[in-house]
Amino acid sequence: ENNRTSDRTNPVEAETVRNLIHQLQTELPGRSVGVVTFNYPQQQLIQEMLEDAHKTGTVGRAFVKNIENVQGDECDVIIFSI
Repeated sequence: ENNRTSDRTNPVEAETVRNLIHQLQTELPGRSVGVVTFNYPQQQLIQEMLEDAHKTGTVGRAFVKNIENVQGDECDVIIFSI
């Protein structure tokens, strides 16, 4: 099932975030990217996808935090996964 609302994750959106990070890092090299999610399960899913993509060299580093833990962090581009 593509839309896993029962575990509060959205794999389609997580994949879109991963692809957007790749695009931003290609088009704006050197800029820092962060992702803010509205729940912990989505944060974990996006982090796992980014770690896998980083291992293959398709995506660089980006921070992923849920809304409760992002205060005070700075970066050039913020993506909200709602």
